Amino acid sequence: MVSEPGTFRSPTGPNGKSESFDEYRERTVAEAKARKHEAGLEARLAALETRVEQRFAALERRFKARLEEVIEATALGFGDLRGEIDQQFDEVRERTFAVDERAELVRVARLVKACSREVEELRQDIAELKSRGKGKGRTVT
Repeated sequence: MVSEPGTFRSPTGPNGKSESFDEYRERTVAEAKARKHEAGLEARLAALETRVEQRFAALERRFKARLEEVIEATALGFGDLRGEIDQQFDEVRERTFAVDERAELVRVARLVKACSREVEELRQDIAELKSRGKGKGRTVT
């Protein structure tokens, strides 16, 4: 097979097709452009990936800082709540003690009244016995 001067046919094309020199040159130039374009895309993707990783790192740092603030605020809030609950508990305990003391005073007062009644009844019995003539010689006041 003789070809025209300036042409080149070789089974170097895709799938082993024979192609002319011009076709070969066009194909290789197109492939080089595609590789160059892919390299540019890869570089842009690498740069984008780096930026995304940096943004995620920054977001993570901010999130951790905010989380620490929330944890601290929660701990302080629970501390305040615990203090308030302790204060209310102390107030209730004091009221309970006051109520218990009042109840004890009322119980003692009732007991004093009951004893006073018994003492009065005993005095009346003693006075009655004296008036009948029994128990002379002893004086009861």
